[in-house]
Amino acid sequence: MTNPSVPTTRLSLRAMRADALHRLLLSRRGQVSSLDEIPRLSDLFSWPSRQIDIAIADLVADGRLADDAYGRLHVEPMGGAAA
Repeated sequence: MTNPSVPTTRLSLRAMRADALHRLLLSRRGQVSSLDEIPRLSDLFSWPSRQIDIAIADLVADGRLADDAYGRLHVEPMGGAAA
């Protein structure tokens, strides 16, 4: 039974995919040097390309993923700790 005084938390499948991709990019297995290399990660072979594109776009929009003027990838650490 749910308690009506406690708000429910809902996490969308889209947000879960973006979080999973973010964790992968922070791991050893997710080491890539550019955004173009992300879809070629072996851990993402089962993901449809549209889902990968959306997860990348969500991470970019959230400021958790970016590339610099030279195309080098920067992944924001978990928790968004900025220097």
